Amino acid sequence: ETGAPSSAGLCGAVMRDCRADGSDLSIWQLHEVLAAVAKRAGLRLVRWHDLRHSFASNLVGGGTPLRQVQVWLGASTITMTMRYSHLAPDGGRQHIQALVTVTAPTRKAVGDQ
Repeated sequence: ETGAPSSAGLCGAVMRDCRADGSDLSIWQLHEVLAAVAKRAGLRLVRWHDLRHSFASNLVGGGTPLRQVQVWLGASTITMTMRYSHLAPDGGRQHIQALVTVTAPTRKAVGDQ
């Protein structure tokens, strides 16, 4: 259990009540809806995977920790999420700086014993 909704659950939550009888749309109908929305927006064909990639890229670019992005994507390993690491602000330098600050030996002033 990753805490991330399944594709079916997510699709159901997003597209619920789109039919007059309140029933869920099929996966193919969801694809048709996405294609129609992209066309109306003047975009090329947009795939669900494109939206997933944009979601992850924007999260990492905004400073969300990779482990949290992994959980939200439902990725089984951090390796899959690491492909977005180059988008992290400052490449994660602030985390390395925190390590340097913690481990740096303290210097005594001249004359201190």
